Amino acid sequence: EFRRVVFRSLVLVQDSAEGAIAAGCTVAPLAKRAAFFGGYQSLLMSLRPKAQVFKPTGANTNCCWFAEGFESVPNGIAFGGQVGHFGLFVSDTMDSGHSRMSATFNNAQLLGEGLAGTFNVGVVETWSVDALALQEFNDAVARAARKAAAEAAGGGSVLDARAQDRKFMQIAHSGDRFSASDGVR
Repeated sequence: EFRRVVFRSLVLVQDSAEGAIAAGCTVAPLAKRAAFFGGYQSLLMSLRPKAQVFKPTGANTNCCWFAEGFESVPNGIAFGGQVGHFGLFVSDTMDSGHSRMSATFNNAQLLGEGLAGTFNVGVVETWSVDALALQEFNDAVARAARKAAAEAAGGGSVLDARAQDRKFMQIAHSGDRFSASDGVR
């Protein structure tokens, strides 16, 4: 079964030393809190040197983390793992982070070296999608496609596109029958 998922937040991280790229995405908007959020539609990915996608395993619900200004928890953005031991973490200063194996996504270490998996951040990109605006855009595109198909079929209405068929049906019914679709648009 194909399900269309609209990710609300995407975070791309590049390791400054190796050039490796990892990403995390979630259907939940990023909001500061000292607790995990997100859901089972979140993903953790390695994009370079090897493309891999890690889906939540169901072992826990520790999909996303976004904390800033807290004193007792790590401040930054993360995906998977446990507090202080994340699948992918970038500090709130955006200069360092770590990547470790996590039960949340059953991921390999995505960035960094050694058991600590620490790295220096080269680039961080964060993308946010307005789900309502995206739905409105998709609806407008679908309406335009339907209109173009109708016009390509010979008119702006399905009634116009089938004018020859309607004429044939009138002839077949003695030519004197009234068509219920006449004048309808």
